[in-house]
Amino acid sequence: MFHEEALDVGAVDVVDAKVERPSAFDPTAPNGGSLGAVRTLFRVLLAAEVLATLFGGVSAMAMPLEFLPNLTSAAPGAAAPELARLLGGAWIVIALILASVPFLRDVRAMRSILIAIMVGDLLHVAALMPSEDVHPGHFVLSSVFFAYRGAAVWRPGWLIRTEA
Repeated sequence: MFHEEALDVGAVDVVDAKVERPSAFDPTAPNGGSLGAVRTLFRVLLAAEVLATLFGGVSAMAMPLEFLPNLTSAAPGAAAPELARLLGGAWIVIALILASVPFLRDVRAMRSILIAIMVGDLLHVAALMPSEDVHPGHFVLSSVFFAYRGAAVWRPGWLIRTEA
């Protein structure tokens, strides 16, 4: 119906009548499409994780004897406060690394960070498993954070803006 040359329709040149609509998950859509809502949810989860990890790390470093009952109801040994401070320092570093994730544009870097943190989650849960007196909140939070990170590794655009 249309010829290769442009058709003159008044003041408008018509070259192609095909109109492309952005997909629901198109980040270039005016409001980010459904992807905008998913990305917002994932960033809220990331912010919650950063705050929880930072709070836990600062608590473990500043008040190790008050922090230890959150991990176990067993009586702390002599080295427990020093180990809690070490754990707290590691958690603060992890929180700072996680806080940098939304600013990444390199999918490989984001995946490497999140996979390493996911391995840490598995090790954290494995270390708590033998204990019968661990608060179930540790497992719930670890599971939620593990799941959203796994989804972000699978679909990086759900957490960071990837280059098209």
